[in-house]
Amino acid sequence: MKKASVKNKESENNVSHEFRKMGVIMEDMNSKIDLLVEGYSSLDKKIDRVHAELKEDLNDFKVETRGNFKIVFEQISNVNIDLQSFKNETRDNFKKVFEYLSRIDDEVQDIKSEILEIKLVLKKKADISRLAVMEKKIQIIERVLMREKILQKQKQYS
Repeated sequence: MKKASVKNKESENNVSHEFRKMGVIMEDMNSKIDLLVEGYSSLDKKIDRVHAELKEDLNDFKVETRGNFKIVFEQISNVNIDLQSFKNETRDNFKKVFEYLSRIDDEVQDIKSEILEIKLVLKKKADISRLAVMEKKIQIIERVLMREKILQKQKQYS
């Protein structure tokens, strides 16, 4: 019986020793798990901080971008106003040039009519040689008038 009791004690000691060993292992695991939890907690805080910083940066970027777009849209609007003003001014200038050229054309037509009248009168009064001289003069006058008209156009466009 003593043997059984010694075996029982040995078995109890072994169980007790195994329990302690398991306890040490469990404590070691618990401390490692605590370290992991602490690391995760630290990472979670860091992620939250970075997230908050990024969110703030993104909001700042949005505000800045909206401001920039507002400036760009105002500038585009100003360019459109300037362009419309330029169109109106150009249209008015072309109208004035057209009116001026129309007056010059009317004057040239009047001069041509007068020249034709003079030719008719000269045909009746002058001989052929004088008529030829007058025709040359008329041609010269027409050329001079055409040059003047061309010079006037060039002055307006330069």
